[in-house]
Amino acid sequence: MPRMKGAELITEYLIANDIPYVFGICGHGNVGMLDPLYEARDRITLISPRHEQVAAHMADAYFRVRHKPVATLTSCGPGSCNIIMPLACALSDSSALLAITANVPTSQFNRSPFQEINKHFQADFVNIVRPVVKRSFQPTRVDMLPLALRQAMTTMLSGRPGPVARGVSSEPIAGSRLIGRRSTTSRSRPRSRRSAAPMTSLHPTQPSSPTSAGPIRPGHRRAAA
Repeated sequence: MPRMKGAELITEYLIANDIPYVFGICGHGNVGMLDPLYEARDRITLISPRHEQVAAHMADAYFRVRHKPVATLTSCGPGSCNIIMPLACALSDSSALLAITANVPTSQFNRSPFQEINKHFQADFVNIVRPVVKRSFQPTRVDMLPLALRQAMTTMLSGRPGPVARGVSSEPIAGSRLIGRRSTTSRSRPRSRRSAAPMTSLHPTQPSSPTSAGPIRPGHRRAAA
């Protein structure tokens, strides 16, 4: 089996799961992603706006229009903190996007390198982004990437779509491992509820579903109309 760097694995996984764009800004935490994305530029496109907030708004807007998720790429500390507001918008309106947020090397945790957020816990971006995403994953080794990527994709699109944050330290991006074919593909990528719906179904005048009251829980009887 070939040996693949973590950044290459992430790139190939995005391509294998039909992610056409990555909206993001280069920084010291994610610079290792640039070469693999450039080498695969005929299959996936990196677009760099002027600000991280714009990148996440672009990803949110893309899902609203095309009903297909894309990814964002941001660096450590304040760089990734700039995407909080668009993530909140995406979560409120059920827009799926994969936020790839870089972090400091694990060997430098609690030493405040590269604008590390560590006031209460090392590399603590997870707690900052927690209220505005469906789930946050933080692999710290390259062998943790395949599972984290599959879980992030499944969580992002299953049930009610929404944003998912996948933080990654510099070691998984630069590190390498022997990789099999299954590691770069999703086992069962769920379809977004929006993906199969025609645009007319999103019209605000559409009557509500008769099951909008939600499922009946065991031991609970719904009151008669």
